[in-house]
Amino acid sequence: MLTASRPGWRPGPHITATLDGVTSSAVALPVVAAVTLSSIAVTPATPGIMVTGSTIQFDTVGTYSDGSTADVSSQVTWNSDMPAAVTISSTGLASAVAAGTANITATMDSVTSNTVQLIVEDVTSIDVEPANPANLAVGATQQFTATATFTDGSTEDISSQATLVSDTVATATISSTGLATGVAA
Repeated sequence: MLTASRPGWRPGPHITATLDGVTSSAVALPVVAAVTLSSIAVTPATPGIMVTGSTIQFDTVGTYSDGSTADVSSQVTWNSDMPAAVTISSTGLASAVAAGTANITATMDSVTSNTVQLIVEDVTSIDVEPANPANLAVGATQQFTATATFTDGSTEDISSQATLVSDTVATATISSTGLATGVAA
């Protein structure tokens, strides 16, 4: 039963049905305030520099007028203001096409999200660290990282985006996370 203390509750009309002089009992129809979308938050909000050819998945959370939240990623319309640099699919997957800067937003029910700026840079060089690792014993491991230098001179750890490979897997293997393992001398 709804009471006057419930937020958004308004006393409503009473509904009855009448036929051939017979009237039903009254049914109260409570009226509550409509819940509307107040804001949309795109995550990640600060994704950093993208490398040409890389992708990043965005998600959205909608906040409603009653304070509730929900994942609205599949309901929003995505937009990139510079599709020559970054395209974005209907599912929120941003793809770095060419060097440049793009602003990404999501819109639903006339509400537009925060703007996420994506900077796409071309890689001029990649350094693998450590550059001179110690000898690796059979069964031992060594962590490697990859750092990219971009056209603007900035650098960034791209270990999670780069593919590190061993040219002699019979001697040492390397995982997708950059962990090398000694296999044979």
